[in-house]
Amino acid sequence: MMVGGGRDYLVDSGNSGDDGASAPKSSADGKGGRPPGGGDPCDIRGTGVLRSPDPQIVATLNVGDEVRVGVVAVNGIEVLTVSDASGKSIGVLDIPSEGDIVACAKQGNGYGGRIAKKQGGAISVSVQRTSTK
Repeated sequence: MMVGGGRDYLVDSGNSGDDGASAPKSSADGKGGRPPGGGDPCDIRGTGVLRSPDPQIVATLNVGDEVRVGVVAVNGIEVLTVSDASGKSIGVLDIPSEGDIVACAKQGNGYGGRIAKKQGGAISVSVQRTSTK
């Protein structure tokens, strides 16, 4: 567990290994949660929504709950998954900086988050880097 911003965040960057990919370079610096002006490209923060969340687990979640963000391959495509503190999968995270987060996680950066908003079955998750390589 890593302390970030005065709060503890759980991190699970998966076991995808290092494929030698370089840090993401995007023309979207300053947008989508990255600091403007050429800061660390892996210091990504943002909010995304869960796709196909598990309704039984969603019923147990509250705004502010810590979640784990991990990388898994689904049908050959790497996606971000979110699980609760006990490791139960909640759903797949849809966030504009998904590709950059996946690339940075593969380099050893960890990402975690909290439930930002819960409205019925719709869940928003705030994500930030919690550890570096």
